[in-house]
Amino acid sequence: MSIDSRMSPTTRWAVSIGGGTNQLPMIAAAKRLGYSVLVIGQENASASADLHFAISTFDTTHVCDEILSSPLRDQIGVVLTRSSGPALLTGSELARRLGLRGHAPELAAASVDKAQLARLCREWNIRTPRSWTPAALTYRTRGGELVVKPNQPTVGKVGVRRVSNLHELDLAISEAGRRSLDGAAVIQESVPGLDITSLLLVNEGDVVWQHHFEERVVQLADGTFSTGGHSELGEGLELADTDFFTRIGGCVREFRHTGFLLLSYRSNAEGSFLYEINTGLAGDGLAERFSGARTGLDLFKAEIKMLTLQSPETINFPPSHHRLVPEVP
Repeated sequence: MSIDSRMSPTTRWAVSIGGGTNQLPMIAAAKRLGYSVLVIGQENASASADLHFAISTFDTTHVCDEILSSPLRDQIGVVLTRSSGPALLTGSELARRLGLRGHAPELAAASVDKAQLARLCREWNIRTPRSWTPAALTYRTRGGELVVKPNQPTVGKVGVRRVSNLHELDLAISEAGRRSLDGAAVIQESVPGLDITSLLLVNEGDVVWQHHFEERVVQLADGTFSTGGHSELGEGLELADTDFFTRIGGCVREFRHTGFLLLSYRSNAEGSFLYEINTGLAGDGLAERFSGARTGLDLFKAEIKMLTLQSPETINFPPSHHRLVPEVP
């Protein structure tokens, strides 16, 4: 992990938390913007990365200690995290300790842990499917269908199952626990409705751009789920529940989040129910499919520019059909 003494002291560095295939588009965007890139992680799939520290992205303390003691510390201008797991916590904490703009720690924690998301929703009165831990649920008194998920998932939709009886519930809890980083499962009520994904770009808590998609979620015969992809969402449909978005706007503003934020929620006649958030450009391929012509925006460059104090006007936003989050009175 030695640093080449021939490297210029004026070089601008970007730190990529992770060096797998999901991080490649972000690394490439940083290189196009003139950064040298230091990859943190056990793997390094990028031939263009300039340095590689083989440290687990889950080990926040080790990563921060290594970077803060590095001669490159004062040359680091941005921390980039494209993940849906504990690497989000590492990226958020490293940016904070370096004094850089970054993803809000509170929102990163809710991205990683379903129990943290439920707690966040309670604190901000944001609708979310009711949830229980296995120990707190008496299924025989509940009736109806339930959805069982890993509490700390590693891959979206994996280990998620809808159940309708006690036998299915026990099996689903066991499977979800095996798929969770902390070995825990969370049980949620099954909420019908339209699945919507909203991608927000945020500047210190202020939403400056948004794009919305319908996510086609497919339930398989065994009760598990897969994604059928995303399509454009009709204009105005996502604003039907203004109270939902007002509360989310207040939460994002309070935590002064900067960068992208992905929301996944289900909407029906009762309102909208948040079931997932993800700080940054989640690694599920959504950003690759919609960066460029389909949104009018290079999503990867936009994330870097927003995180490096560049004016939103430099991002070359396309015309926006409306503002997603109303102003909080």
